[in-house]
Amino acid sequence: MMVRETLMTARQLAWCALILLGMLPLIGRAELSISGFGTLGGTISDQDFIYQRFIDNTGTLKNDTIGGLQLDADLGTTWGLTLQTKLAPSQQRDTGFDPTLSWAFLSWRPTNEWLLRLGRLRIPGFLHSTNMDVGMSFTFAHLPFEMYSVSPTFDTAGISISKTWLQPGREWSLDGYLGVSEADWRYYFRDGIPANAPAGSFFSEVDMDLTTGVVAALNEHGNRWRVGLHRVDFKLGLRPLLNEYSFVTLLPGTEIGYYQTLTTPLIPNSPHNVETAIAYALNLSMELNLPYQLRLTTEYVQRRIVNITTGLDVNVGYIALEKRIGKWTPYSYWSGIRSLAPRLNFYDVLNNNQVPTFIPNSAVINATQRSGADLHQSFDQRSIALGAAYQLTPQSKLKFEWINTRSGRASSFIDAPLGEETGHRQFNLFSFSYNAVF
Repeated sequence: MMVRETLMTARQLAWCALILLGMLPLIGRAELSISGFGTLGGTISDQDFIYQRFIDNTGTLKNDTIGGLQLDADLGTTWGLTLQTKLAPSQQRDTGFDPTLSWAFLSWRPTNEWLLRLGRLRIPGFLHSTNMDVGMSFTFAHLPFEMYSVSPTFDTAGISISKTWLQPGREWSLDGYLGVSEADWRYYFRDGIPANAPAGSFFSEVDMDLTTGVVAALNEHGNRWRVGLHRVDFKLGLRPLLNEYSFVTLLPGTEIGYYQTLTTPLIPNSPHNVETAIAYALNLSMELNLPYQLRLTTEYVQRRIVNITTGLDVNVGYIALEKRIGKWTPYSYWSGIRSLAPRLNFYDVLNNNQVPTFIPNSAVINATQRSGADLHQSFDQRSIALGAAYQLTPQSKLKFEWINTRSGRASSFIDAPLGEETGHRQFNLFSFSYNAVF
């Protein structure tokens, strides 16, 4: 893990150094501005199992607390440099905070209609994907988790090009990007595999050899519409991707057997490995001003993996309503995520597949089936939230929120206790946070 962290830090510093070296002739006469943002908050659940890595009935500050600094350098009439670093809970382990170089890009605006950025930048996708770390920039205490967890990262190292068309009261824009990225995807084994893998969480490197997409947007009188199509080619560093799980019959003429979900000394490597998975995501977003100072927001994402059939395909969405009342903005939203029916059905088959105890090594074989179901990453979950934001000053907010979450057949966001299931659970979360910018 330390090697992985060192490599990531080295790559981030290399991006920063490359950009700075290229702009040294201009930086000496640049106009610099520094800004910052931060959120300090806590969340507590009414249940003792862990949700979203940190939340249980003992409460936690880790789920919400984040801080960051941003440096903007105006290098002339058309050139600019942006660096942003943040301190947030580690994305590579369940303990500690890590500093991250979030942004490090050079921008060039030859005209008001064109913008080109090169370096480490945030993918333009969802309504709040570029500002999701800055709690002051949105009303919710938490952006709907089902929606904003659909990708392990929204950052990429590459290039983006934006074109804007301005009309009276209306702005059209088209954004395209191309880059590479890396992140870590968290898994959780409920039971583990005897002599092979312990129960608990672990992280797998996700190397995205290609991240590309295009997003079209319309802003009109404070209303926003957005549609985007994205492609990611990725590999997992910890385990091979399987196009399908082969079934191995142990007793001829019966249905007793196991699925080849992962490699152990007792279960050889599957012949259906895929080196690189190809994922597509379609996102639709809308934000509307309504009468009586009401605001309606809704977003939808469909994620599909075109060359493997083992999980990951989901539909995600939410709808939110908020109303401004003086310094208060109460809100409510419904959000949900659900794997495709064939994926959920196979999760049930895999999770419940057990061989009799008279089969040699049955304990290990049965553990691989449940652990394989955990690796399957299935989702059937929905949440209802009620909350309010209070504007303390133009630079700070207080937020309060209650969320009721229910899982259907399964939810990989839940760390189920040993021997238990993630499905058919209901729990409440209570949150408080202070958000500020400077």
